[in-house]
Amino acid sequence: MAELSLGRCAERQAKPPAAPPAPVPVEPPAPAAVIADTVPADAICLLVGLPASGRSSLLAEWVSAVATGTEWNGHPVERRRVVYLDAAREQRNVADTIEAAAGTEVPTDWLRVLPGRVSLAGDDLGRWCETIRAFGPGLVVLDELGDLGRPSGGIDHPTWAAAVSTFAQGLYDATAPGGAVVLAHDCDVRGKPAGAPLGDGVDVVFRLDRVGGRHSLRTVGPVRTARHRTVVPTPAPELEPMPPRGNWVAGQWAGGYSPV
Repeated sequence: MAELSLGRCAERQAKPPAAPPAPVPVEPPAPAAVIADTVPADAICLLVGLPASGRSSLLAEWVSAVATGTEWNGHPVERRRVVYLDAAREQRNVADTIEAAAGTEVPTDWLRVLPGRVSLAGDDLGRWCETIRAFGPGLVVLDELGDLGRPSGGIDHPTWAAAVSTFAQGLYDATAPGGAVVLAHDCDVRGKPAGAPLGDGVDVVFRLDRVGGRHSLRTVGPVRTARHRTVVPTPAPELEPMPPRGNWVAGQWAGGYSPV
């Protein structure tokens, strides 16, 4: 009996150990907002306000905060590269406004101010987006949306809203993961943006007002985030075919490429 019991114990010990449970997949953490509780990550935002409501001043504050990694009104900020386009003002004037908001010079490694006078038709959009993509920004700002594409008819053109939405998506695709695009535009006293509605071209709308001489910013409507970027395939390099290899003829190299 003792031998039988020992044999059974040996059989039990010889059994392979139970396989460990499969690891539970862990979702990657959501990217941090560009400006906490204000400008979300992975979104196209529209900032509207009455003319002379201070949109450009507010954008300068946001841009200077993000480019320098400084809190904005007590809201933590992720320091990221910024691209600023203005469809109405000169680049130097925009840069001066941003540096005034920052109280110091903003390094060009973190901020690029580009002229916003681009056409919404043709190849201009593709070239702009590639220039921006090469800089790798986490925030792209486009001010004075009403002046964008003015030579092509502006906000009164029937295809303006669709063209702006396409341009905004192209700018978003050019941002780094977790980045955002902010468009600035006029609205009427009821908060309706000028021109045709942009529809799904934006994920969140902010309305800027002045209350008691101070800025008042509030979110209008639902906020959609986690917008997907369009992957731009990298074209394969075009290699020129090698000429046919030559040969030595009567002590001289004849035809084709030289092996040396």
